[in-house]
Amino acid sequence: MNITFTVDSKIKFYKYSDYQIKHVEEKPYIFPTEDAMLQEINVTSSVQEIMIDFLKVGKSVYYQEDNAREIILNFIKKYGFFGFLYDFPENSLFIFDKDIILKENQLIKDNYFKLGVISYIRKFMPNLLNQDILDKMNDCAEKIKGNRTSEEFKVIYNMNFIYSHDYGEPVEMISEYVRGIFEDLLKFQESKDDNLNINSFIGNFKIIDGKVLLECDTLKNMIDVCFIAEKMAEFRKLKICKYCKTPFIAKNAKSEYDSVKCKNKENVYKFRSRNPQK
Repeated sequence: MNITFTVDSKIKFYKYSDYQIKHVEEKPYIFPTEDAMLQEINVTSSVQEIMIDFLKVGKSVYYQEDNAREIILNFIKKYGFFGFLYDFPENSLFIFDKDIILKENQLIKDNYFKLGVISYIRKFMPNLLNQDILDKMNDCAEKIKGNRTSEEFKVIYNMNFIYSHDYGEPVEMISEYVRGIFEDLLKFQESKDDNLNINSFIGNFKIIDGKVLLECDTLKNMIDVCFIAEKMAEFRKLKICKYCKTPFIAKNAKSEYDSVKCKNKENVYKFRSRNPQK
């Protein structure tokens, strides 16, 4: 059975007009620049472009290219943050709780399954004092009251945290995420779907006119949704060129190369390998 997946979101996505890499306690983060302005971005209308750009970032990290950090920064400049802060907790309304309960497959490698809320938020807002974070939490909680079961609370969360000028995402965390997804795609092509970095996600589904509508709340959530959908699809369109390792959208199930040029180069390479004297 061939299933058609469509990605949608009930909430708006934003990014800043510019970003930079800054070090906090010798740890590189990506933050908005001081004079950057918040602007709306439509991510659901360009899903394939985002996925290819994302996988190109993954390729640069996976193969340890010299300009990998620059490629990461350029991706964030184009599409904004992944939204790790909102994506990792099991308890989505964590500001009303004492602790964060972390999902099993997340990128915080402190060997904890739970963290104090302030300690957790500081991982993404490292320049703020405890009282600053507490003030943000109280302000957010006050706005959310009465909206806990609606999409509104997600918007309030994002505006108070992910789209705050104080929010940043660690370069190391981004690198691990993009590398993991690229590695999974390589496993897909080798028919090794076990031990994937992304195995499942918690998302909302709707079936409309025989099509599965996948709803997302953050950029990371959208990428995870797309990748799991790709895993489930009969015809997998996301592929990595067998020769140059560049990700591409396949036109048919048998496609192995992103261009005729790469296919010809691969054939020449195979011929010379079999006939070293020619």
